[in-house]
Amino acid sequence: MERTFMKELGLVYGDVVKIEGTGQWDGIWQIQDTMNKRFAGRKKIDFLVPNEIKLGKWQNVKLFCL
Repeated sequence: MERTFMKELGLVYGDVVKIEGTGQWDGIWQIQDTMNKRFAGRKKIDFLVPNEIKLGKWQNVKLFCL
């Protein structure tokens, strides 16, 4: 997760969030790291998935802090 977005939401490593709006990646995810500083301020998240999975980009994704 992008670090300033994470801080804005009050989240820390190990927190759990629910993601909606990505299709097959919707569900419960745990925050395990932060993105590179070059993404600062962009409110982005990324998913750790198998290497065979192609890149994806979604708009209007909903994130719920659990």
